[in-house]
Amino acid sequence: MMLEVTGLRHEFATPRGPLHAVRGVDLRVRPGETLAIVGESGSGKSTTARAIARLIEPTDGSVLLDGEDLLKANNRRMFDLRRRIQFVFQDPYSSLDPRRTIRQAIREPLDVHRVGTRRERDQKVAELLQLVGLSTEYQHSLPSALSGGQRQRVAIARALALEPEFVICDEAVSALDVSIQAQVLNLIRDLQERLGVGFIFITHDLAVVSEIADYVAVMYLGRVVETGTREEVLGNPQHPYTQALLSAAPGLRSLTERIVLQGESPSALNPPSGCAFRLRCPRAQGLCERDDPVLAPVWTGGTQLAACHFPGELTLEERTR
Repeated sequence: MMLEVTGLRHEFATPRGPLHAVRGVDLRVRPGETLAIVGESGSGKSTTARAIARLIEPTDGSVLLDGEDLLKANNRRMFDLRRRIQFVFQDPYSSLDPRRTIRQAIREPLDVHRVGTRRERDQKVAELLQLVGLSTEYQHSLPSALSGGQRQRVAIARALALEPEFVICDEAVSALDVSIQAQVLNLIRDLQERLGVGFIFITHDLAVVSEIADYVAVMYLGRVVETGTREEVLGNPQHPYTQALLSAAPGLRSLTERIVLQGESPSALNPPSGCAFRLRCPRAQGLCERDDPVLAPVWTGGTQLAACHFPGELTLEERTR
């Protein structure tokens, strides 16, 4: 069983023309694995997540679940498929209806999909609360009575109500204090081990990636520029953009000099020719302007891929250029 994303694209219509938010993304994740998608704000991470779950309609590409393309499913079929892929949003304060009790919030997907009797649904809510480490006494409370961490546990319980194979978490801990982040990450790891759920975890925080990811995909300007196992990408990054991100994450990688990127990310309204990163890359050459690099293996027999004409370690001169 696998969730396989191929050639995913999404464009937003604007008065100035199409904004190329996601540009040909390929991803794969299996149940029981966590794929972390990382990158700067505006790199296309959240748009990719929403397009995979069809919360927005992609412009092109395919999202295969056991070989069935979600993007070609009609509304009736998609209703059934949504049981298998659930979503946890970033803000635990706005993702729950403030007028509905915790029991009503968690039971909603069970009600919509008519799972069991009313009594069985209420019993399922109690089980889910216990599963995410909350007392069943909370089921009669409104979200305003809960802390941010408790609300996010409720959101995770709701996502698990239909027993999905995959859960997409879009910056699910970024709005929480560091200590609460650790609790929620521990909860996700525990649930994955117990239930075998696959997670796609959207984040800009590489410390979170080091704690939870099995595989990592690094995005820049709507493209995946490096992928591999957590150990490969965090331990030996090959793309200059990944190296720059890691150099800014204290404690994750030992670098003698911080890599400071020049300029800002180009506009997704008008991506540059060739490699989109070349305007900020200390290693860019004429080839980078002419040809857009594709994801390619960087080690024989390894799983690490990089979209770079000149992958490898930056020299001290390149780091400070």
